[in-house]
Amino acid sequence: MSDKSGIEWTEATWNPATGCVKVSPGCKFCYAKHKVWPRLSKNPKTVYFGRKFEDVQVHPERLDQPIRWTKPRMIFVNSMSDLFHEDIPDEFIEEVFAVMALTERRHIFQVLTKRPERMRDFLNTEHRWVTIEGLAQRRYYEKTGDDPAMWMSVKLPLLNVWLGVSVENQETADERIPLLLETPAAVRWLSCEPLLEAIDIETIENRQGLKIACIEEIALYKRFITREQFEALAREQKNNYGRYMLDLLQRPGEYGAAE
Repeated sequence: MSDKSGIEWTEATWNPATGCVKVSPGCKFCYAKHKVWPRLSKNPKTVYFGRKFEDVQVHPERLDQPIRWTKPRMIFVNSMSDLFHEDIPDEFIEEVFAVMALTERRHIFQVLTKRPERMRDFLNTEHRWVTIEGLAQRRYYEKTGDDPAMWMSVKLPLLNVWLGVSVENQETADERIPLLLETPAAVRWLSCEPLLEAIDIETIENRQGLKIACIEEIALYKRFITREQFEALAREQKNNYGRYMLDLLQRPGEYGAAE
């Protein structure tokens, strides 16, 4: 957990959960497991001390960290884990989303998963937003003593939460991108690293055998599309997503909401 990050596409990391388990070939080159974890697991002052990477744990004491960060920033969620790992309870994921809802007009959160089926099912569960809204209101009341029930409303998808999937080859692209597109999100994005082979993401076949234009639906990892190409694409779109992305591009580091 750090309010600064060396990752080129984010500004800070937030790890309310740590630890993960291999699910696909790209995990062989996991930076968190092979570069960061060995060092942190030797430090008795960290939550990683003495643990194996496969030991998945949640850390409720870390949930409020983004609330304490007053300066707006782009935050990578769970750089040392996967928020939708099967060992992380739904109730804890709801708490994470409640914190992101509380800071909707301050931070942008980047959620990345290799488990998009669970992410889709979690966010498509009926009345999920009601639970998250209640948790956000409770946390606000505990912090301030003020009851926000009359004015605080949480609607999914949260406009400050980017939901993305990791794809490392054509098989994972074909599997994960359609699931991402079935997930309600203000912004969808891809992380294509480590890229083990060339992949075609122009069109991906969905479960009904139809072709869907992923270029127009996903905020692509920057090495696959230039800023100029993306701006041109966003201008061509007539929906809120295009306007939202243009706003982000024109005001980097600031919160931009679809009108």
